[in-house]
Amino acid sequence: GERRGQTLVLVGLMLVGMLGVVALAIDGGNLYVERRRAQNAADAAALEGTFQLMLCASACSEAAVRTALNTLAEDNGLPDTTPPAHDAVNNNLSGTYLNINGVTLGAMGGGSVPAGATGLVLTTTHSFTTYFAGLLGFPTLSVGSSAVAQRQLVAIWSAHDVSLSSPAPTLGGTVVTQGAAAAPFSYTIADYRPGGVKAVAAGIYYFQRSGAIVINCSDTTYFSGSTMYPGLYYFSNSVTIQCSNFNGQVTLVAETSVTLSGSNATLTSFSGDLLMLGGGTSQAVSITGDNPALTGNLDAPAGTLNWTTTSGSLTGTLLSGCGSGVCVTAQVPSGTIMPTPKSASVVLVK
Repeated sequence: GERRGQTLVLVGLMLVGMLGVVALAIDGGNLYVERRRAQNAADAAALEGTFQLMLCASACSEAAVRTALNTLAEDNGLPDTTPPAHDAVNNNLSGTYLNINGVTLGAMGGGSVPAGATGLVLTTTHSFTTYFAGLLGFPTLSVGSSAVAQRQLVAIWSAHDVSLSSPAPTLGGTVVTQGAAAAPFSYTIADYRPGGVKAVAAGIYYFQRSGAIVINCSDTTYFSGSTMYPGLYYFSNSVTIQCSNFNGQVTLVAETSVTLSGSNATLTSFSGDLLMLGGGTSQAVSITGDNPALTGNLDAPAGTLNWTTTSGSLTGTLLSGCGSGVCVTAQVPSGTIMPTPKSASVVLVK
């Protein structure tokens, strides 16, 4: 009887050990799966929330931002603590707002988005029921993950070198050179050719011109007084605007080059956020007229981009994909280049 009792004790201990191994294998594996799910939810929510901050710029509704990021988190497996799903409240997710320098501005849930918020730090946590570990005193386990996402504003992107004046223009974003990162966005000239998607979208405001075109202020084909007719202009060769003190809402696309040589030009993009696109392999986009006020992106996907004035402002980004040497020249000592929020990229910092 004593031996049988000892055997039962040993068998019991072995069963407990075996149960521990089974619990480690099954519940341990499930712990990893839940941890990965929590991380996926945090990553997706951080990217989506930061994207919403980018879109709404300075007029953000916190409820809308939280609804968007909660939706992505829940769609990636994070349980919702307060049904219905896809609303502004989920206590399994918390976070703080960051400014462009990574400084914490405050916690989410205060009712409003702090001014200057460009990024998020998010933490996801949730508990789940175990399969076998409960028999060992662990009926539930908890996991947590975090993610940081930040809007990246790019003032100048260049495939190679950039030449800035001294003093340099005031930049509202970073200068990316030497292929350190992919362009934050790009344009395809075929979209703007006759029959292209952008050309079709412009409808009656699409204008096609052949040859090397020079435009001056007295040309009533393009101007009504000091205002250039709005629209998307496509030039099969090149275009040079020799006109001062004028304004317009236009997008200028040329197969070789776009040049603005008149002073005091105030131009806003017509087709999306593209203002000028030159497709040539040498000097593709050139701004030489002093004191322009431009809103929209300037792109030279295969050539150089030159902005040489004493002053002026750009609300947009300079992009150049030239093959070698100095791709972007920004000799604008009293100028500003401030990227538009909607043309920024959003990245996971960690």
